[in-house]
Amino acid sequence: MEKSIIEKTTITLPSSFKEVLKTINNNKLGIVFVIDSNGRLIGSITDGDIRRAIIQGIKLEEDIKINSSAVNPKPTSLPFESDIQEILNCLDQKHVPYTSHIRCVPLLDSKGKIIDISTRSRVRQFPISQPGIGTQELNNVIDCVKTAWISSKGTYITKFEKLFKNYLKNGYPVAVSSGTTALQLGLTTLGVGPGDEVIVPNFTFGASINSIIHSGAKPVLVDVDKETWTLDLEKIEKSITSSTKAIMPVHIYGQPCRIDEIVDIAKKKDLLIIEDCAEAIGAKYKNRLVG
Repeated sequence: MEKSIIEKTTITLPSSFKEVLKTINNNKLGIVFVIDSNGRLIGSITDGDIRRAIIQGIKLEEDIKINSSAVNPKPTSLPFESDIQEILNCLDQKHVPYTSHIRCVPLLDSKGKIIDISTRSRVRQFPISQPGIGTQELNNVIDCVKTAWISSKGTYITKFEKLFKNYLKNGYPVAVSSGTTALQLGLTTLGVGPGDEVIVPNFTFGASINSIIHSGAKPVLVDVDKETWTLDLEKIEKSITSSTKAIMPVHIYGQPCRIDEIVDIAKKKDLLIIEDCAEAIGAKYKNRLVG
C-alpha cells in the first residue's frame, strides 16, 4: 500500500542522518517534519540542514536528536482550518535566510497534530468522513463471522433492515452491497433503461453516474448552485428533454437538496425521482428526513 503524504514527510527522533536523508530523497520535497509520539509537529529538517552538518564533520550513521542544530524547532505551519488562499500565500513565501520557496506546509489541528501536508500540486485534502469504529463494532464483526453468515443473509442484516425502517418511520429497506447497487436497483425497478435520460448533478460521487450507465440510461450532467452544492433548480428545467425519464438528486456531503422544489418539477414534467442519500443518512430538509 502506498504511503500517505504524512507518512512520507514525517519522522520521529532519534533517527540517523542517513535515514532522514532517505526520507527526504523519497518524498522529493527537500524536507521532513519531526513529530512526537502523538503526531504533533515539533521540528523540521531540510536537506540543506544535513549538508551543513556533514560539512561540520558528522557521520551519516550518527543519530539526530531533538536538540540537534540540524533541527529547526519552529518550522512554518498553518491551522488545518486555513483556506486555500492562505495556504497558497504561505507557499509563495521564501525560506529565511534561504531564497527558495517553501515547498510544503503542514496543517495542524488545535493540539498541534499534523492532519495534512499542503504542496503546490496538492494544496489540501478534504476528508469526507472518518468511521467511528469502537469496541461494540468490533465485537459485532467477530460475532457475525462466528455465525458464518458474512454475506446476503444473517441476523445482522435482518436486524439492520428493521431498525432502519423504524428510523425512517416508513418504507421497505433492503440492504445491498453498495450505494451503486442500491441506485441501479432503484433505476431498474422503476423501468429506467436504454433510450432514457437521467438528470444528475455534475458535482457528485462517481457511483451516481455509474448506476445510470449500468442501467442502460444516459446521465445528463447538470450544474449545481453555489448555495447548496446540489442541483440548480433552473438548470434542471432547462435540461429536460423528451427522453428525460428521471431526476437523481444527490445530497452531497450531508447537504440536502431543495427536494420539495425538485419534486414539484418532477410532478409537473411527469418524471421519476431516485434520491442518492448515501452521504446524508440523518440529514433533514424542512424538518423531514431526506429520502
